[in-house]
Amino acid sequence: MKLGWSKAKLAREAHVDPATISDAITGKNIYKATAGKSANALRAALGQEIT
Repeated sequence: MKLGWSKAKLAREAHVDPATISDAITGKNIYKATAGKSANALRAALGQEIT
């Protein structure tokens, strides 16, 4: 599935800094809580559970 979101949109929806989304995408370490916020934003948008 494709949402068509930009990194900035995901950051806004997840309530995290856009640089953190970029860090995650490029494989840098991010806090577990921040990864959870991003996953929750994607889950809500997709309407599916992410495990």
